[in-house]
Amino acid sequence: MLHNPKDRKLFPKLTEAEVKGLMDRGEVVAVDDSQLIQQEGDKSWSMYIVLEGALRVSRRVANAEELVAFHTPGEFSGHLGLLTKQRSPFYLQSCGRTRLLKLNEQAVRKLISESSPFSEMLLKVLAYRSRQVDSHLVQEEKLAALGKMAAGLAHELNNPATAARRAANLMLEAVTETPVRMAKADPNFTPDEREKLIGLAKEITTAGCSGCCCPDPLELSDREDALLTWLEELSIPRADEIAPVLADAGVTAEQLKSWTLVAGKNLVKGIYWLETVIRLTALARDIESSTNRIAELVAALKEYSYMDQARFQEVDVHQGLENTLKIMQHKLKKGVAVKREYGADIPKICAYPGELNQVWTNLIDNAIDAMDGQGLLTIRTRSGADSVIVEIIDTGKGIPENIQNRIFEPFFTTKPQGSGTGLGLDITYRVVVYRHGGHIRLRSAPGETAFEIELPVQPPKEADILAALEEAELEAKGEAVFKP
Repeated sequence: MLHNPKDRKLFPKLTEAEVKGLMDRGEVVAVDDSQLIQQEGDKSWSMYIVLEGALRVSRRVANAEELVAFHTPGEFSGHLGLLTKQRSPFYLQSCGRTRLLKLNEQAVRKLISESSPFSEMLLKVLAYRSRQVDSHLVQEEKLAALGKMAAGLAHELNNPATAARRAANLMLEAVTETPVRMAKADPNFTPDEREKLIGLAKEITTAGCSGCCCPDPLELSDREDALLTWLEELSIPRADEIAPVLADAGVTAEQLKSWTLVAGKNLVKGIYWLETVIRLTALARDIESSTNRIAELVAALKEYSYMDQARFQEVDVHQGLENTLKIMQHKLKKGVAVKREYGADIPKICAYPGELNQVWTNLIDNAIDAMDGQGLLTIRTRSGADSVIVEIIDTGKGIPENIQNRIFEPFFTTKPQGSGTGLGLDITYRVVVYRHGGHIRLRSAPGETAFEIELPVQPPKEADILAALEEAELEAKGEAVFKP
């Protein structure tokens, strides 16, 4: 069979005679764009080597299409199923005008039995894909369990959270309006006194809502002392209870003096009324804020687990990081400050978002533990050459140099017994390198440990993944070092 001279460039390790021999074993097939070459469930298999164009491999999961891989010139598909004689689990579809070399079972088995550069490459890819399938199944089961738990929790929380949020908004309106109506109906206040009281209350509560209260504890304490002194000078009962309420709302003694609430016997009643309005409004806003927080967490949980969404899709890395930070807020708020150094114009990447969120969770959780819950967590992103780079940096005690080459080993952990399984970084490594064809690097010294994750923007080619694995093997053997 005649072969195209361009095909020689696809197999640089093969001689001209070996390329011709390979081509003569099969049939060259030319197909148009988006042509279905193999159906899921087909009994008959063939191995396809891409000569020109690309081959899209996908499958159906829960009534949605999931992208499995893109094969470009020099890559191949179908040999694993051909040897196991199982039904095809994938769809094969051409991308653009595509030229393929089609090999039947007999030709593939003969190629494997021969000792040649191509058979060595074929066996290497076969071993890699077998490991990948096994790793993927384990990872998929873990993520499926997490997804089910997250979906159930989000579903159970969503309805009561929405109802509580709506009720809190209505209650805030009612709480704000009720004292106003009571003041209007109180015969002890003159019309002028009512107008001043209601205007003062609205001004204070509106200012509190806009966030003008000073967060500085020292200034807040000075404001409270000044209010307490002023109230005691007026012989207002319970002055020590009223002063903190007014101070928290942003009220100052100078403002109260200039406003001249009411005169004579109604002064005490006016201040009590004002305190009641501020207390009720603050409580209602606390409830509103809490229910809003619950609703935000439910939304973050749904996005974090990517419920009801395709598992492989375009991903906003920043959104995934932010959702992870929201989910882990309970650990961060104990004493970890978060510094975001997000790069501008970071592109979306094609990835498995649920698995990437697991990577961010493992790395952030480890960083918090390394700092003993106290320190600075820096998350930095930037664009690389056709990639996105994420750095997660902590100010912990660092990782000893003599164990840095072991941290990605399964079951290896530096945490006390019972505190860790030693699988977090192993899973992180597998997701980044095996699933996304990316790189993970480490630099560590006392006071600064950084994990750098580099992920390709476009779906990774199998050759890139194999290259990343070869680089990782060199690093494990000490022939290369982790570099920033």
